[in-house]
Amino acid sequence: MASIEIKTTVSFQDLLKGVEQLELNELEDFLGKVLKLRAKKLAPSLPAKEAQLLEIINKAIPASLSDQFIELDKKRNAETLTHKEHEELIEIVKKIESLNAERMEALAELANIRQVSLKDLMKQLDIPSIG
Repeated sequence: MASIEIKTTVSFQDLLKGVEQLELNELEDFLGKVLKLRAKKLAPSLPAKEAQLLEIINKAIPASLSDQFIELDKKRNAETLTHKEHEELIEIVKKIESLNAERMEALAELANIRQVSLKDLMKQLDIPSIG
């Protein structure tokens, strides 16, 4: 794991500069930990079920999966994808779709618990809508 040199008292800007030094996989790990920390800070004011749903909603697609998708999609667009790579791309898309479906189910359940529309909940959580 990379080490980041920081002062004893760290300003927000210094912290951000330190985070900028991380490799992508380290950044994803850091982000996941920050999101869990955020959920814990919100948790005392949230019922356990809502906190659990927010953790699912905020779960990022793993960097390795995203990187594989990007590389294979570039090859697909360039029409240089092998049969084996095409099968791999299909499996990655299925995994990403599954994660997104799990996230949407959690969003719908949370909207139901809070008795708001899905669109309103997404606005509250600052989640951009598609389309």
